[in-house]
Amino acid sequence: MKENKRKALVAKLGKRVADLRRQQGLTQQELAARFKTPKIVDSVMGKLEQGRAIPSVERLAEIAEALGVDLAELFVFDEPRADEWRSLHRRVMSMIRQRPIEDVEAALDVLSAFLRRRARERR
Repeated sequence: MKENKRKALVAKLGKRVADLRRQQGLTQQELAARFKTPKIVDSVMGKLEQGRAIPSVERLAEIAEALGVDLAELFVFDEPRADEWRSLHRRVMSMIRQRPIEDVEAALDVLSAFLRRRARERR
């Protein structure tokens, strides 16, 4: 990944974490207090939110858990789209929780085939 793209990604990630934290009305200190590992302090959160720190995947997972979101949601940078994805996620989860695992696996096979076909059509 080129340096400019990496920096842009880190900046977007930091902004996303800050936005999610603010949506919950939390300070950096309050969010840091939710971590299982006490090593994260508010100064580290500040660096992350300013795009000056790159956390490990384990730390990102801990941040997501403390915020009550899926890890993938930290990387949904367009806020209106995040709401759409969250809504779709809830709908899909509601539907599949009511079905046997075999049905869910079959549905995933169909979805995978559909998405592969769409990707070929767009080339």
